[in-house]
Amino acid sequence: MSYLGLNPWIPSHEPGRAELLLSPKIRAAQQRRPTRGWFMGREHGLEAKGLFHVLLIWTGWDKLHPLLARWGAELAALVRMPLPAKGLGARHGWVALLIWLVAPGIEAATITEDFSGDPLARGWQVFGDASLFHWNPANQNLEVTWDSSQGNSYFYRPLPAVLGKNDDFSLAFELQLKDVAVGLSPDKPFTFEVAVGLFNRTQAMGTNFVRGTAKDSPNLAEFDYFPDSGFGATVSLALISSNHQFLASMNYPLELTAGDAFQVTLRYTASNRTLSTVMTRNGESFGPIQDLKLSAAFTDFQVDTVSISSYNDEQSGGSLLAHGVVDNVMVTVPELPIAGFAGAMVDGWWQAEFVGRMGWTYVLEQTSDFRTWTGIAGPLPGTGGRQVLTDTRHASGAWFYRVRAER
Repeated sequence: MSYLGLNPWIPSHEPGRAELLLSPKIRAAQQRRPTRGWFMGREHGLEAKGLFHVLLIWTGWDKLHPLLARWGAELAALVRMPLPAKGLGARHGWVALLIWLVAPGIEAATITEDFSGDPLARGWQVFGDASLFHWNPANQNLEVTWDSSQGNSYFYRPLPAVLGKNDDFSLAFELQLKDVAVGLSPDKPFTFEVAVGLFNRTQAMGTNFVRGTAKDSPNLAEFDYFPDSGFGATVSLALISSNHQFLASMNYPLELTAGDAFQVTLRYTASNRTLSTVMTRNGESFGPIQDLKLSAAFTDFQVDTVSISSYNDEQSGGSLLAHGVVDNVMVTVPELPIAGFAGAMVDGWWQAEFVGRMGWTYVLEQTSDFRTWTGIAGPLPGTGGRQVLTDTRHASGAWFYRVRAER
């Protein structure tokens, strides 16, 4: 897992700060960049306020990377800072560029979705059969069909971080089933799952991601419900590692009765590596649900997406057709591995200052073209306090910097 914080070269000035929201054009530009990381802001239900660093570069307009020029032009309009006229060519001037977003003091980010507005306009997407998911604007919820005869289909939203066994996180949602039927396929007479959880988007959308075998669906942290097919209705937690290690807690008989409103909260605690679940039915306690604890032999998982999932029953002995609604989805992810990031020239050397986290390692990287990055300082273990990485070389030209956080 890695996290990137970026900051441009500046000869002698401290960065200014402005509280801004990413415009659609800047978001689109970020999606085309080869780097990944956190984008915090009060949009699309991500309720964590952040600071954008607005930094000044003394350089010729014609020397700017074209993508950076586009970012600079749009940001300058947002913060009302003048840009050099395009015809100036080789003349030098201060150019405002939005390079990275930091969120000092934020310990966690929470994604919330109450379906009061169109979720597709707020960061949610559909993979597979879109007819299985329908936003009901009158009832302000998501109507879902779990149909195992169809291909893997997801109503999903990317998370602002990749989560693993060393991260604290939680997922909460409301679920009400209208009807369920199992064993509809003659050759698959047993039960199959209703699923809501977290997965690795790239793998879950691959052709070899098969939930029917359990182990062939790596990088998964999920709530599953298996309606009764003769052995008792079962509520299950599932964790599957990157190398296909499978863990599950089976809680039965425990039926999610049709028409009742269930509230589900999954919480993973990194300190004891335990996934726990609390449920209520119509506001009353329901369960209990056994905790799922990782053994020392369990390697890791990498999940980056929250999803309401209708899986295909390939290689399974069961089949399912269920209808219901999902509402009030909430995902909480951990604090940033890089906070309070700033850069400046100090005593003739370019210096990156930030607050690091224990368990992370930091490297200062440099580029002139945003294509090739070179590590020039570090690795530096995180301390939980303010830390500094310095470029002690005397390299000529204009350079751009980022701090990579890894673990």
